[in-house]
Amino acid sequence: MTARARTALALLLAPLILRAQYPYPRTRGPRGTTAPPGASVPKGVIIVFKGKLKVLDKKKIVIETEDGELLTFKLTGKTKFIGDGKTVKPAEIDLETPLAVDATQDPDASLLAVNVTVDKPRDEKPAAKQD
Repeated sequence: MTARARTALALLLAPLILRAQYPYPRTRGPRGTTAPPGASVPKGVIIVFKGKLKVLDKKKIVIETEDGELLTFKLTGKTKFIGDGKTVKPAEIDLETPLAVDATQDPDASLLAVNVTVDKPRDEKPAAKQD
């Protein structure tokens, strides 16, 4: 192999070798699915999660979804607990109670509970009116 051929081969392979040294996952351009490091989380987006209460203390709430996944939410001073349309105390909510948690993400990607609503069990029927 001539010196000219070796130089051409080195110039062709250099970008591939350098690219292989970067860690995964690689961030992509506008078409990519991964966000670049330090990307901001959209503010004001609220997602509702439903599940049964597993843990409730002063700093966090943990629920188990129907899929068996455990989700942990941070509690703040602004978190509201609602049952039957009224504000309830967290201590009044029993374990295994069905809940709906309205949550948002904080900058470090943790879930923050905004509202925690006690769901009525599905088999519970409304009271019949008496004539």
